Amino acid sequence: MPGQWLKFTAFWSVFIGIVLFCVILGGYSSFWRSQSRIETSKSFLTDACQKRLDLLPGLIEMAENCDARTSIPKITQTAENATIILKQVIFQKKLLENTLIKEFEMSQARLTSQLKVLLTQTETCLDKNYSNHLPP
Repeated sequence: MPGQWLKFTAFWSVFIGIVLFCVILGGYSSFWRSQSRIETSKSFLTDACQKRLDLLPGLIEMAENCDARTSIPKITQTAENATIILKQVIFQKKLLENTLIKEFEMSQARLTSQLKVLLTQTETCLDKNYSNHLPP
């Protein structure tokens, strides 16, 4: 009789041990996958923002040929601020602080609104130049 209780206890101990191991391993792998997705998303977002900032000098050069010169110093300053904040976000290895996230969002929103204005001014100027060069 004591041998049966020992077998019963050993079986359930091993069974509970396997279940606990699976739960802990599953939780860890889920956590690791989540961290990996967060890092990948952060990388895609910062790469897209960096590409937009890299294209900005060409747009500014195009706008300098038009009458959009009033917007250029403002957008240049905003782009510099956005670049500084973007670098902070890229090099931050720990969890991003809420203040840094808000600064990043605000810098990108300011840059977007100023880009809209600059693109509208440049498009208007290019339309005028194109219509002036059309044959009658």
